[in-house]
Order: sequence, then structure tokens, then C-alpha cells
Amino acid sequence: MVTCITIELSNDGDFIPHGAKSYETLPRIGEYISLEKDGKEALFEVIIVAHSSDYTAGIETDGADLYIKYSGSVHDVTHRLSQKHESLHNS
Repeated sequence: MVTCITIELSNDGDFIPHGAKSYETLPRIGEYISLEKDGKEALFEVIIVAHSSDYTAGIETDGADLYIKYSGSVHDVTHRLSQKHESLHNS
């Protein structure tokens, strides 16, 4: 397991902290992670993986901060990506 500080970049440019989250492996740029948003499961795209040597007292991490961007509900994102994939293979 890898624990990272997870920070959302909103459309307004604000940083929304999600705290320290544990992942099976370190997510990479372009991958999606699943978190709860407004009481529902949502997908967020990883846009930055910032490796840090800074230590913050009281926060146990493995030295990486994830910056993520909201992509939509699991259903909407999977539908949109499958449509994109299908159109690439049909052209």
C-alpha cells in the first residue's frame, strides 16, 4: 500500500484537500482514482504526482502528493471513454 496526500484542483483553481489516502500502488499521471464526491462514487484523473522529501508532523505518507481533477461519475466517465475508444477503432 502507498499513502499519498491527495489534493483536488477545482475548475475555479482552488485546492480541495482530501487528506492522506491509501492506494494499492502509486497512481500515475493519466490514471483515474475513485473517491466519494457529494455522497457518490466519482472518478478523478491524476494530473500531477509530486514526490516530496518534506515531512509533516502527524501525517504518515510515502513521500508523494497526488493532484487530481474531477472527471465525473463512474458511469459517465466509463461511458465517455468507451465511446472515444470505439470511435478510434471505427475510423
